[in-house]
Amino acid sequence: MEPTRRKFGIGAVGIVGLIFTTIGALFGIIGMIVGFRGFFSTGVEREILWILPVVFIGIGVIFFALGLIFIIITVRKRQRQKMAVERGQLIYADVSAVGINTSISVNGRSPYYVECHYKDPVTGTLHVFRSRDLYFDPASVLGQGMMIPVYVMPGDFDSYYVDVDAVLPRVEQH
Repeated sequence: MEPTRRKFGIGAVGIVGLIFTTIGALFGIIGMIVGFRGFFSTGVEREILWILPVVFIGIGVIFFALGLIFIIITVRKRQRQKMAVERGQLIYADVSAVGINTSISVNGRSPYYVECHYKDPVTGTLHVFRSRDLYFDPASVLGQGMMIPVYVMPGDFDSYYVDVDAVLPRVEQH
């Protein structure tokens, strides 16, 4: 049996980060081209063209910086999840609900997520975990009270990975 390949996903924040860095780079390049062209112009044209590179490069830097921040957030989240899987401890949480992530909409459809609860036997604290976004309704496969594996870093329940792929069958959408 081959090992399970876990899906971490890029998410909406990562996609926005990629778009912003691309737009920022394009604006920066356009600003440099216009600035280079204005450097070799003469007369009134040179006096007017200095503002365009400043505006384009300024907008480019802002978009590029925001995009990098979004990408860094996404990469750090994925690293924490991978570290939880590789070095964390395995616990089993009860599936409590299947919800719809209404903050994201792709072609008019929002993805689903699985919410599960784990009560720490030592402290009595109830921990609520949420899976990655799923683009099919897992409610028919997952029953309430079903156990699902969750990897957590010892002492840091904020770094976790809900392994929904371990309990869901292989899904192919056509």
